[in-house]
Amino acid sequence: MSIPQRLLVSFFIIFFGFGQAQAVPAQGQRIMVSGPSPYSAEIVKRVHRAGGNVVDAAVAAAIGLAVTTPYYAAFGGGGFALVKMGKETIALDFRETAPVSADSKTYASTDPKASLDGGLAVGIPGVPAGLFELHKK
Repeated sequence: MSIPQRLLVSFFIIFFGFGQAQAVPAQGQRIMVSGPSPYSAEIVKRVHRAGGNVVDAAVAAAIGLAVTTPYYAAFGGGGFALVKMGKETIALDFRETAPVSADSKTYASTDPKASLDGGLAVGIPGVPAGLFELHKK
C-alpha cells in the first residue's frame, strides 16, 4: 500500500471513528485499522484479506461504523472524499441535501429555529450514495 493510500485509510478511520470511545488495537504488516468498533475493524481486515484496495477498506470501515457505532458514522449525514490512485485523482461531494420541495422561501417564512429542530431540519442523506459512488470509481 502506498503512502497516499495509507493516508487515505487513516483519514477515513479518523474521520469516521473520531470520538470519546476507546480505540480498538489491531496489528498487521500491510494494513492498520483502529476505531471505536472491533466489529468494524474486523470487517476492514476481512475486506483487505479478500483482495480489497484502500477504497474498499475505507468504504467497509464507514459501513461497519454506521452499523456498529452510528454515533460516530451514521448513514444520515454526508461527506467528502478525495482519492488519488495512480495518476487519477477524484473528488466526491456527497453532503446531505434539502428535500426537492424546499426552495428559497421555505425557511424564510417559518420560525428561525425550524432549520435546527423538527421536520425542516432533516436533509436527504448523502452517505449511502456517496460510499457507493466511491466504491464504483
